[in-house]
Amino acid sequence: MLPSEFLDLFFRNEKIQIIILVLGLILYLLVPLNLKSYVGLFVGLYILISVGYDFYGGSKEKGFKEEAKEWIKALAVVLIIFLGLRLALHTENPISAVVSCSMVPNLMRGDLILVEGASTINSQININLPEQELSSLFKREFVYYYNGKAFARGNDSLYTICSKGPINDVCSAFRREPNKFSEAKGPFKFNFGTCVREGKIEYNVPCITSLSIKGKNYSLKNEGDVIVYSLGKNYLFGRLGDIVHRAIVKINVGNESFYLTKGDNNNIFDIEFTDGQYYNIPPNKKDVKGKIVFKVPYLGYYKLFLTPYLSENEICNEPLKLPS
Repeated sequence: MLPSEFLDLFFRNEKIQIIILVLGLILYLLVPLNLKSYVGLFVGLYILISVGYDFYGGSKEKGFKEEAKEWIKALAVVLIIFLGLRLALHTENPISAVVSCSMVPNLMRGDLILVEGASTINSQININLPEQELSSLFKREFVYYYNGKAFARGNDSLYTICSKGPINDVCSAFRREPNKFSEAKGPFKFNFGTCVREGKIEYNVPCITSLSIKGKNYSLKNEGDVIVYSLGKNYLFGRLGDIVHRAIVKINVGNESFYLTKGDNNNIFDIEFTDGQYYNIPPNKKDVKGKIVFKVPYLGYYKLFLTPYLSENEICNEPLKLPS
């Protein structure tokens, strides 16, 4: 077989393309974590090379102008479908892919999701707050509690601090008895407890198990709409693109609404995530692009293979289970 014939078979034959893409996805799902990024890179490169070589081959056979016309027609069909979905679902971004494992097992990494613009968003908890009490949620400050008594202040969640491994009395006690610890932002107190990560080996981890708001306690449940939102680049999650998490608390402040969100597979709320420089704020209604109304497993991986989101971590196979 001549090199050109081999290339045509490998990169332009539709049946071979489908077989390679399906086998590539299956291989990605089966290989160990340390090899996944290599498989994803291979599939992504194959997609790009196939598109380029198919256009090159078509140009040689029909001429550049004719091939360009066919591609423009195909792209126009895709654009019309996309614009139709935008109109039907009332959102600028009707289709997306889940890039992380923060919503496992309710949403899996690689799920292709359909997003609907939402005039109303359902949440587990719905509260009203005066504006002055909301402002504390926009500051990078926590008050730490042990057995109900405040003992310190800081810029990071206790979970974040102690996950980095400092050996001190506070973190030793936190790992041993997380249910005795809480951290607060304004009127919201995030109460720690023990969750289980289920996998080949189950183990206990500290996590938020309830919220206290003005003296009233709410046991945390994975209830409420799963929304897609984005923050500005000045915030931690704003640097990651669209976030697909559950709206747990809806905060009504006058005519505005804000949300406390959390990934079902995350130990803490989004607003508790920080790093050395950045932190998060609660998204408001303008930051929300919509809520999830439908998902298709696996198809979103092909988008991920063309982006920097090639690798994944252990929690993809270890869903977090809240205490019953």
